[in-house]
Amino acid sequence: GVAPLSYLWSTGETSPEITGLTAGSYTVVVTDAAGCTLSETVVIAQPPLLTLFLQPTDLDCAGDSDGAISSTVNGGTPPYSYLWDTGDTDPNLSGLTAGIYALTVTDANGCTVEGSALVDQPPSLQLEVQLQGNVCDPAGVTAAAIVNGGTPPYDYLWSTGDHSATLTGLFDGVYSVTVTDANDCTVSETIVIDPAPVIVVSIQSTDISCFGAGDGSATASASGGTAPYDYVWNTGEMTAAIAGLEAGMYTVTATDANGCFGIATVTIGEPAALTLEVSSTDASCDGSIGGTATAAVGGGTPPYSYAWSNGGSSATITGLSPGLYTVTATDANGCFLTASAEIGINNTLEASVEILNPPCAGSANGAALAVITGGTPPYDLMWSTGDTGMQVDGLSAGNYSLLVEDALGCQVVVEFDLIAVETPTCS
Repeated sequence: GVAPLSYLWSTGETSPEITGLTAGSYTVVVTDAAGCTLSETVVIAQPPLLTLFLQPTDLDCAGDSDGAISSTVNGGTPPYSYLWDTGDTDPNLSGLTAGIYALTVTDANGCTVEGSALVDQPPSLQLEVQLQGNVCDPAGVTAAAIVNGGTPPYDYLWSTGDHSATLTGLFDGVYSVTVTDANDCTVSETIVIDPAPVIVVSIQSTDISCFGAGDGSATASASGGTAPYDYVWNTGEMTAAIAGLEAGMYTVTATDANGCFGIATVTIGEPAALTLEVSSTDASCDGSIGGTATAAVGGGTPPYSYAWSNGGSSATITGLSPGLYTVTATDANGCFLTASAEIGINNTLEASVEILNPPCAGSANGAALAVITGGTPPYDLMWSTGDTGMQVDGLSAGNYSLLVEDALGCQVVVEFDLIAVETPTCS
């Protein structure tokens, strides 16, 4: 043709090339400068639809890992690539546990299809063996195998060789049963039958709180055999717990629902009688401080607590002024006694000085003698001269003092003067 050429597609586009087409027929008309035309039709095809089918194989027994999934892909453009959510890239999976598995298939053109499949499992095969009958009666016990889950029907095989779900006339011993379901899943259970179980009776007791109180108690508890239990005490009471007991021995018989019984004995004790003695020392010095009182407790149940009338809470109280002091001693069980002590006054410390004045002014041959009464010997003396004896010699006229302290620390001070005898002359 004669250039230039013009193009007209059935889509309305006028360029020589068109893109982004879906499947279908497309026609183009080409016209040259002379008006000559030429038309052509092209068919755009598409591959078959990419499809995916997954076929799961369930587990034979709950908890196993023998599941599988096979995949079938159609359409698209081979070859195909596979990617499972487990990371596997094979078309088929095996050795699977129960769960949902997802697969993405991609063909040669990058087209994808997704699918998922559930690998299921039967209910867990469970077995319970129930015993019926009087276990204290050696005539026999019935054992029934109760099965749930799995895939029926079930086959039973007892250690006795029996194949029934229930066995009767069993005696003491060990028995086992294995149950197999339709998928060959198995579960086993073992039972132990005792013809006469031991009834164990234990007693929790509380001794009498205070001597002679009569408030002891005992509670029996039985185990073994078959509940409920009946209790009979040697006192005639028919309850598990008895109270208001005095000191002594008590016996209880516990009988279970099958007539099996056990016996236990307990001794209810009581503490020794509570005793309380109070000793005291009198106040020292002027009677305002220094007295003590001590409570001595025996018997009862330690530890002991103390409550004094002055608010003290220890066994010994100190620094007491004269007066009556009362203490209540209480033991760990609340038993108590009360006693009192009278705090008196020790002998009051008194001191005086007998003096000998110097005969002449200016002479140093005066003397002083300490006279001490009361207080608590021995005594410490301190003269203002520095002397520490009972008598001081060689004193001249002047002012002097004496400090006396007894064994309890009480003090008294005596002040005195020495006066020289005035005479006309001194020879």
